[in-house]
Amino acid sequence: ESDSDRDEELAFGGGGARGGGGTVASRPLYLAEGLYCRALRAGLEEQLSGYREAVVAIEAELVKDRNRPISYLRFKLWELHFHHTLPAMARLVKAVKRLRGGVLGAQVLEMLHYEAQAGPAPVTRALGRLAQHCH
Repeated sequence: ESDSDRDEELAFGGGGARGGGGTVASRPLYLAEGLYCRALRAGLEEQLSGYREAVVAIEAELVKDRNRPISYLRFKLWELHFHHTLPAMARLVKAVKRLRGGVLGAQVLEMLHYEAQAGPAPVTRALGRLAQHCH
């Protein structure tokens, strides 16, 4: 595990899907979370829970019908537009990470609106839901 992977985990609560991590006092200043970052993290968790649920459901289908090719998994995820939304959310997380001095609420909203402007409809909807968490 690299330092940047650990930083990314900590920036959004650490400890994987359950969140957690240390207290604000035990982390560098840029990892401390404000209200907007916590709201963004909650929105990302919501979006990713849909992805996790889809993977589990597709996995169950593959287990039931062992004749399906593994490419079926990729097709189903493509059909659900995760090939658009996951990279957009990853770009957003990276942008927040780059602001090492701390992220202000207005910056989070600006990043969300910027990313949502020039994307396909599934990305616009997903980032719109993230913005709703921050409002």
